[in-house]
Amino acid sequence: MDLKINLNINLKSIFILMVVIGIIAAAQAGTSVLRDTTSDIGGLNLTSINISNNVGSTGLTQVKTGSFNRDTSTASGTQAITGVGFRPKSVIFIGGINSAAPVSWGVDDGATPVGMGDWGGVSAGTYNTAQPYSIALLFSSGNYYQGKIQSFDADGFTINWLKTGSPTGTATITYIAQR
Repeated sequence: MDLKINLNINLKSIFILMVVIGIIAAAQAGTSVLRDTTSDIGGLNLTSINISNNVGSTGLTQVKTGSFNRDTSTASGTQAITGVGFRPKSVIFIGGINSAAPVSWGVDDGATPVGMGDWGGVSAGTYNTAQPYSIALLFSSGNYYQGKIQSFDADGFTINWLKTGSPTGTATITYIAQR
């Protein structure tokens, strides 16, 4: 007997799950978590999480959440994301286009970007990895918009975008940057 499970998860749920996983990992590593609730991001009321390691002298790890937009009709090029407040070491991305098929999530440490996308624009219910990109939006066969971190900067990071074909729409990308 075959068992088929339908799963309905929105981007906010995925984002919250990723934050919870990070907090659990911090707790398992013997760290404490402090919340700063000065901003509302998707109803999460979370601007940053500071995770201080209570074991040894490794100091403070800081996590910053935020979001940015990218017009996917824009040619390939770079986009600087600023206002993070520090030079990140890694970033988690979750993004998509409202009322459209392209959805993407991924991680990037500046050396090994890994992403996954909802390839529903080509084949319904299909998800594929998008290496070497941490952001991968597939609109239809031959129409892609993909990005990865080009550099970590003093106050954020820069994404190198690749446009293939003629995608359109404005992507909203939510990120979790970690130092």
